[in-house]
Amino acid sequence: MTRPILVAQFTGLDASGASTTTLVATEPFSQGGGSSIFYPGGLTKPGLIRRMMYDNQALRGPEAIESGVAEIDNTNSDFDGLCGLAYDGMTFTVARMDPATLVAYPSPSSLKYSFFGKSEQATYDFNTFTFAIRDAVHQFDVAALVTKYAGNNVLPNGIEGSAQLLGKPKPAVFGGPAKNISPILVNTSKLIYQVDGVRGLVSGYSISVMDKRNLLTAGAVYSKQSDMETNAPATGQYRVWPAGGCFRLGSTSTGRVTCDVTNPCTTGNGLTGSTTGLEIHSVMRQLAALQNPVFTSNAPFQSLCAATPAVAVYLDSEITVFNALADVANSVNGYFRYMQNQFVLESDGGIGFMLGQLCDPASLPYTPDRQILYVTEADCLSVPRRVTPPGLERGLPVWRVNLQYDRNYTVMTETDLVGIALTDLEYASKEYRTVTASDSSILTQWPAAPELNVTTSITNQTEAQAECNRLLALHKVRRDMIVVTIPGELARQVPDTAGTLFYPVQVGSRVNLSYPRFGLDAGRLFLVVTLLESYDDDTVELTLWG
Repeated sequence: MTRPILVAQFTGLDASGASTTTLVATEPFSQGGGSSIFYPGGLTKPGLIRRMMYDNQALRGPEAIESGVAEIDNTNSDFDGLCGLAYDGMTFTVARMDPATLVAYPSPSSLKYSFFGKSEQATYDFNTFTFAIRDAVHQFDVAALVTKYAGNNVLPNGIEGSAQLLGKPKPAVFGGPAKNISPILVNTSKLIYQVDGVRGLVSGYSISVMDKRNLLTAGAVYSKQSDMETNAPATGQYRVWPAGGCFRLGSTSTGRVTCDVTNPCTTGNGLTGSTTGLEIHSVMRQLAALQNPVFTSNAPFQSLCAATPAVAVYLDSEITVFNALADVANSVNGYFRYMQNQFVLESDGGIGFMLGQLCDPASLPYTPDRQILYVTEADCLSVPRRVTPPGLERGLPVWRVNLQYDRNYTVMTETDLVGIALTDLEYASKEYRTVTASDSSILTQWPAAPELNVTTSITNQTEAQAECNRLLALHKVRRDMIVVTIPGELARQVPDTAGTLFYPVQVGSRVNLSYPRFGLDAGRLFLVVTLLESYDDDTVELTLWG
């Protein structure tokens, strides 16, 4: 098998802020075509890193931000010009080239990159340039709420709050309904509260304002901030200024002010099932837009989940975009990644943001991953070894799933709620509602089988129960996690359903592994949950689950 040539592309900024691209290959070559392009050699470490569904090879929970190293041989001082460029946080890619044809490898032509990530500032000596490399999802590890209160109200006007709000993040609502949130009091003189100071309340929003859980009456909508500051609502009423994400009370509250808010997210871009802007993929794309505004328009985003439950997110404190995305993805045992080629359109440069889902590999509900890589004993460069995934399950089947949904964002006490209905008291005093699914027959063979407890952002009981039932069906079966190493050439040759185009294995791809041990003689379908490429010997280590 011929080892491909790898080409790393480093992007740096000069003193004027102009972008400079440097291409370095694992061996020098010229690419033909209308005009010949020369790629210098010198790439000794291509920066390929471990890619995982979840951190620490778990089966749910936080995403993984993996890191690695890319290194350039500079013994002959060919790359001294890189010293003055800024690389921290800039794009780093690795492309594969077929030595026989010197074109992007393998087909289809839409393949642009083998790896897409971010680099850190280079370190160097007389012989080498070294770049620390991170998975591209690292770019989401930034503050979600960057718009802060100025704290400079000149009362009785202003919605920037007093000095005590100075520097605190403005809140935001995504999807909905976000139940019983505590809005920010931004003007104490005119009783103006804010629920979303980032996007405002967009088309299709709804808001219900409560005083001590007693619903207030909505008045006419304000047209602008000055209208809100000039004209007070009637006593016992509230009026909303949607563009500013604010409402004003007509009289001082008797207890704590809370509200239920629905604030739809951007829809479209081929996101199936997105009709209200409340579905999980719409919310995740809007959250991603906090780091990169292009996601609100037509940026490549693929949701590979069969179900699209409505979710709600209310942010009012310091949190990263990464953690906000992870919390929402966990609602469907999901994971998010920047993925290449088969998941996105060629016109998008072969790179896109993807929401995937841990599910039974024998019944994947989405199209892009239906191609299967068949691995036999002859293909295995290592004896498959069984490992135990971390977490509560310890590799055991679970007999019961408890799933929390419909979050109450302001947990209240009986003192807060004197005089309200008992049913409302029960709701407001608990943070979540819970649905369950169980199969006690599992305990016959597995008396130590654990329960799985899951917290989600799902708002609807029916959709919560459906996910709970799915998780039980998924995890009550004994499954294996197996690590095996295969040739890199094989990992790059996954056929599509027609057998005419070929794609590289990715996290979430399916593998049929047959081996004369561990009950794998007839072959069994697995999902790729971890992938580690090695350029030195052109191998790929796969961690499979199924």
